[in-house]
Amino acid sequence: MRNSLLTLLDERRDEISPRMRHIILDLRDDWMRLNQRIDAVTEEIAEIGQVEKDCRNLRTIPVVGPIISTGVVTLFHRGRLSAFSCLKALRRSRPFTAR
Repeated sequence: MRNSLLTLLDERRDEISPRMRHIILDLRDDWMRLNQRIDAVTEEIAEIGQVEKDCRNLRTIPVVGPIISTGVVTLFHRGRLSAFSCLKALRRSRPFTAR
């Protein structure tokens, strides 16, 4: 989509004012910077999930990935989440077959 936007702007140069083209290109740059920031934060969360023992343990649960594991561990460490409420949330998100 990024390349098609540039192609579209080039093909429609006579239909899009220079000011509008500038605005669109600025927004595209913002979008690309935001994607880079998201990638960097995602990478950081994945690293924390690999380093922290509690995160690694939680990730053995099939529905738990790096974002959920680091969030749950953070809440546990701050004393804002009990093990019971965590298990209730997991049960609601994916029903267990064995009881």
